[in-house]
Amino acid sequence: MSRKEKDISIISTLAPEDIQPGMFIAVHKITEEHLPYSCFEDRSLSDHEKPLRMTWLPDNSGVPYKVKSVCIPYVYATTAIGKPRIFDLRRHRLVRLDPEFGRMVWQGLKKACKVKKKKSKDDD
Repeated sequence: MSRKEKDISIISTLAPEDIQPGMFIAVHKITEEHLPYSCFEDRSLSDHEKPLRMTWLPDNSGVPYKVKSVCIPYVYATTAIGKPRIFDLRRHRLVRLDPEFGRMVWQGLKKACKVKKKKSKDDD
């Protein structure tokens, strides 16, 4: 295996039961379900109208979160600056980040935030 191949890691999708405190995760996709507008306009439609399912990539896809606690279907995690977030596994498709990659990005984001805070204090 060449050095170049060694430096590349791949995310892995997670089953809910595989999510553990301490691991680095990221949001891969978000899915939402909505009733079709026709359900509200025409009451003669079948009661079996299926919800529309929409899936998209979030703007912050790839940003690492560190898992603090899991109570399926909920995952409590924090950002590098300590901001808490609760993910609902019925809506959020989470992936496991390579621990080395997660740690590197986590530390980089934390450092960038400290520099930004220090600069804003110096400007005051």
